[in-house]
Amino acid sequence: MVMNAHDFRFSRVLLQQPLFQGMAVDDLVDIVTHMPLGFHKYAEGKTVIKAMDPCQSLLFITDGKVSICTESVDKHYRIEEEFHAPFLPEPECLFGLRQYHLRTLTAVTDCNCISIRKENVTQLLDTYAIFRINFINILSTQSQRQQRRILMPHSGSLRSRIISFMVDRCMKPAGPKLFHINMRTLAEEMGVDKRKISQVLHELRDEDKVELSRSRITVKAMENLLSE
Repeated sequence: MVMNAHDFRFSRVLLQQPLFQGMAVDDLVDIVTHMPLGFHKYAEGKTVIKAMDPCQSLLFITDGKVSICTESVDKHYRIEEEFHAPFLPEPECLFGLRQYHLRTLTAVTDCNCISIRKENVTQLLDTYAIFRINFINILSTQSQRQQRRILMPHSGSLRSRIISFMVDRCMKPAGPKLFHINMRTLAEEMGVDKRKISQVLHELRDEDKVELSRSRITVKAMENLLSE
């Protein structure tokens, strides 16, 4: 196979994505050359994916940084997290019972993305064993992490329960997080008086683990909470 510079460059871009890691360069160039790929640019502040939109493609963030917003079903609170490229958001939404996006993605910086439609993803799964194994590994890892969260023992202290509440609702248990939630809602989730919630949050603030403002809790580094 004769490669041109354009095909080789985009094959290297795909190789940085977890789903394509381990694939031969010739296979990647063949995908770039013959498979219809969507190339997208999103300016800072633009919506990349909107929650509840149908999931009809895999979208690979190849350059830039995005913010992911997860909202509770009752819309009483939401969580914001940031992810840098390379990043593949919500691959689990492409198949299964409910094939729509669960979260909203917004470009924090200018972003470049590549999309592959569902029918072409199915073709890749059928054709390339490495792509198929990578896809299964990603979904299996997500499932195992969720099961581990459910089975992890927690102490009965309110502090531990609040930390567990935060961790269990994040996509990644590391890095900074922004919780848009007021103390009354958090108190209802914990089943305790609002004053007790305030006491614990102010303790975490005094330990420099969170910052507090009106209806907002900023976790500076989730791993610091998990280290307790």
